[in-house]
Formats: sequence, C-alpha cells, structure tokens
Amino acid sequence: FMKKVLFVNNVLYGGGAEKSLIDIVNNLDKNKYKITVLTYYKYSEPYNILMPHIKYKYMYDNERLEVEKNNSLIRVIQKRISYKLLIDRRKYQKFFDDNYDVVIAFKGGMISKIVCGVANNAKIIGWVHEDVLNWHVTKASFINNFHERAMYKKFDSVVTVSKYAKNSFEKVFKYSTNTTYVHNG
Repeated sequence: FMKKVLFVNNVLYGGGAEKSLIDIVNNLDKNKYKITVLTYYKYSEPYNILMPHIKYKYMYDNERLEVEKNNSLIRVIQKRISYKLLIDRRKYQKFFDDNYDVVIAFKGGMISKIVCGVANNAKIIGWVHEDVLNWHVTKASFINNFHERAMYKKFDSVVTVSKYAKNSFEKVFKYSTNTTYVHNG
C-alpha cells in the first residue's frame, strides 16, 4: 500500500530549505508514496516546480504575507499566543483531514507548532535547517526554549541537516531522543 506523506512548509519560494523540499518531494518514488505539499502561503504556480503527481494545498493567500512581513505588531501578537497554537486544533485541522501516515514539518517555528498541534494520528517529523546554537531563527515564535523543547518532544523524530546542526540542537534543547541528521542535497 502507498504511504500518504504530507510535507508542510511556510512557502515554496526562497532559499535553501524550499529548494531542498522541492528536490526531496520530486524525487520520492511515486509508486510508494502519495505526496502532498501544504504551504502556509499560496504559491502562484506550484506545478512549474512540483512534479504532476504531487498534490499541492495552501492555507492562506500570498497577500497576507506582505502584511505580516511589514507589521511588527503581528509578530509580537504571534509570539505571545504562540504556545496556545500547540493545542488550538480548530484553526488548522481542516488542512490535515486526509489521514496521512507521515506528516513532516519542514521548518521550525510556526510550521512545527501547527504540525505537532494537529497531526496526532500520523507519525510526525520535525526538520531543523539551522544551527540553533548560533543562529536560532525559530525562537521568535516561542515564549522561551522550554516551550520550543516541549513542542519538539511531541515529534516522533527530529531531522537536522548536518551533524553539527544535530549537536547544536541537542545542546540548546537538551534533547537527543530520536534525532538524526540527513545532509541537505
């Protein structure tokens, strides 16, 4: 039987994480995996970069991205209510209703919070793309490291993009159970 796998990321355009995501999903065996990519923001032409057999879904239109980028008040509000999103299933549940076998949060921060708060019936994997010891960009989405560590403990496994990033993750979060690394393509 084919495994249903959902990859979740904030966007499909941008830097290394997005390129890595596209390479991975496009190269998975379509006879073994039924792949869906879900992004927080809509990508206007997903099938110019995704193989035709990959299903694409999004949560919000792109216009909202520009508003949030330029509005620091929204960032402050997100940070203050961020821990609540770990348990607020109602807002995101409709995007996870396809009974996936595996759900992969391809970025930390808000994406990981959504996945660990909603995808309870699936095996969930967190993917860490940064050296959190020296460049901890996801901390802006959490009240403190305790809340972020609590979120990562809900994942069945955590993947980092290098051995160095894995060691950094384990030092910051004092958590090494089910962590591994897979080098970025």
